[in-house]
Amino acid sequence: MKFLRKSLLLTATVSAALVIAGCKEEPNPKAMAQNEASAVAPDEDAPVKSKIKAKVRKSVGETELSKNQGETWKRLVTGQKVVENNRIRTAVESEAVLAVEDGSSLWITERSDVTLTVEMLDSLNKRISIKIENGQVRFDVQKQVDGNTMEFRTGTAVAAIRGTAGFVGAVNGKMVASLKEGRIDVTDNKSGKVESITANQTVVVDEKQGVV
Repeated sequence: MKFLRKSLLLTATVSAALVIAGCKEEPNPKAMAQNEASAVAPDEDAPVKSKIKAKVRKSVGETELSKNQGETWKRLVTGQKVVENNRIRTAVESEAVLAVEDGSSLWITERSDVTLTVEMLDSLNKRISIKIENGQVRFDVQKQVDGNTMEFRTGTAVAAIRGTAGFVGAVNGKMVASLKEGRIDVTDNKSGKVESITANQTVVVDEKQGVV
C-alpha cells in the first residue's frame, strides 16, 4: 500500500510538472498572432516623415483640407499640421494662415485653391512649390538657405522666391505677382521668358499675351 501510494504521488507530481512545463512552452495563440503582426506588418497610422511641415496659425470661415489631393475634404482647424500634397481651399470671406517650419508665412485668401508639393533636389536640398489653381496667396518668405528654393506655380507662370514679401494670384488665366520688398523671378510657362521684379513692382503674365 505504501509503495502504491508513493507511486501514485510520484505520477501525480510528474504529471503536474509536465502540465506546468507545457503551459510555459506554449504561449497564448492570440498573443502570438498579435506579436507576429506587430513585428511584420507596418502600423498604418504611424506618422510618415514629411519633407515640409507647416501649421495652421489661423483659420477663418469655411476652410477645408484634402490629403494627397483626394476627394475627401475636412474642415481646417487652427493648430492642424499641413504637409506635402495637402490641398487647401477657402470659401467667400474665408482665410487660412500657415506657418512654415523655416519661419515663412502664407496667407491663403478667400476663394482660393492651393496645393503644397515638394521636390527633393538632392539628399539635402528641396524645392517647395505652392500651386495656385485659383485665388491669391500673400507671403512672407524667409531667405532660403543652402540649395533650398520656394516657388509659386499657376497655369501660366512660375514665381521663384528668394526671400521676400508680397502676393501671387491666379485669376482668369493670368498670374499676378506683386512685391512689398525683396525680389522674385517670374517665368512664363509658354515662352520661357523671365521677368524679375523688386519692391513695389507688379508683373502680370497672361495666358495668351505672355508677360505684360
